[in-house]
Amino acid sequence: MNTKVKLFLYLSLVVNIVLLGYISGHFFKHNLSPEDKMQHHREAVLSQLPEAKRALASNIFDQLKAKHDLYSAQIDTAKDNVEAELTKDVFDKDAFKKSMAELNDLNGKMKDDAANSIADLAAELTPEERKMVVEQFKKDRPLRK
Repeated sequence: MNTKVKLFLYLSLVVNIVLLGYISGHFFKHNLSPEDKMQHHREAVLSQLPEAKRALASNIFDQLKAKHDLYSAQIDTAKDNVEAELTKDVFDKDAFKKSMAELNDLNGKMKDDAANSIADLAAELTPEERKMVVEQFKKDRPLRK
């Protein structure tokens, strides 16, 4: 085989491997679990904060994670209750509405706790640091139509 052809084939192979790595890296980056995304954002934010505020932000993130885990277990139970109401032989509209209200209440409480935690952190940051946190969280936000 000609040297130029061999060189072209090797170069093509290298380009294809690099392209495959880029595409798979892009795919896996955007398909992380919610917990992995939360950890990714946490590390990115903490790495850009000054040392003095890093401990405070880490503590707030730890508290938020603990609350999230607690609510997640309760939300899973509430979802099971909703599913049970829907799959009963005789549908009870009032029981279903009550189960849905409990699920919505838990989701609302979890979001309220997250908002309060973010407010606690933002109160301690400078405007530039708050902008950095917002930009960090906007990076991996999915596009909405």
